[in-house]
Amino acid sequence: MSLFRKLRNAAQQTGKRESGDDNAERAINIYIEAASERLRSFHTEVQRVQAQTITLRRKISELDDFIRHDHDLAKSSLAAGNETEAIKYLEAERRERDRQDDLRSQLALSEKTATQLESLYTKLADRLDRAKAARADLVARRDRAQVQIDAFASLSDVDVHNPLRDFERLELDVIREEARAEAEYEVYHSPRDPVSAAIADLQRELDTSSNDGGKDNRDSR
Repeated sequence: MSLFRKLRNAAQQTGKRESGDDNAERAINIYIEAASERLRSFHTEVQRVQAQTITLRRKISELDDFIRHDHDLAKSSLAAGNETEAIKYLEAERRERDRQDDLRSQLALSEKTATQLESLYTKLADRLDRAKAARADLVARRDRAQVQIDAFASLSDVDVHNPLRDFERLELDVIREEARAEAEYEVYHSPRDPVSAAIADLQRELDTSSNDGGKDNRDSR
C-alpha cells in the first residue's frame, strides 16, 4: 500500500473518530452542565444543614447554662427554706433537660445528614472533575485529528502536482540524451573494424579504377 493511500485511510479513520469524539464531547458537555447544577444545589443544601448543625450545638450549649442556673436557684431556694420556689426551678431545669435531649436527637440527625450530603458532594465533584478531564482529552484528540487531516490535505495537494515528479522526468530525459551522445561519440571515435576498413579501401580502389577507365575511353575518342 502506498504512503498516500495509508495516509488517506488514516485520515478517513481519523475523521470517523473525530465525528464520534464530537458526539461524545456534546454528551459530556450536557453531563457537565447537569452535574454542575446538581453540585451547586448540593453545596447549598450542605451549607444549610451545616448551618442547622451549628445552630443546634449553640442552643444545646445555651441550655447547659440555663440548666446550671436553674439548678443553682433551686438549691439556693431550698437552702433558704423555700421549697415551693425550689420545686419551680427544678421543674424548669427538667424542661430544659428534656428540650436539650430533643435538640441532641436533632443534632445527631443533622450531623448524619450533613455527613451524607458531604459524601455525595465529594463524589459528584470527583465525577465532575473526571468528566472535565475527559472533555479536555477529547478536545486534545480532536485537535490532533485536525492536524493529521490538514497534513494529509497538504500531502494530497503535493500528490496532484508534485514538482519533484517533473524534475524526475527531466532527469530521465537528460540521462537518455547523455546515453545517445555517448553512443554517437563511440561510433565516430572508436577504432575501425579491420575487415570493414579493408572492404572500404577496396571499394575506394574500385571506384578509382572505374573513374580512370572512363577517362581513358574518353581520351581515345
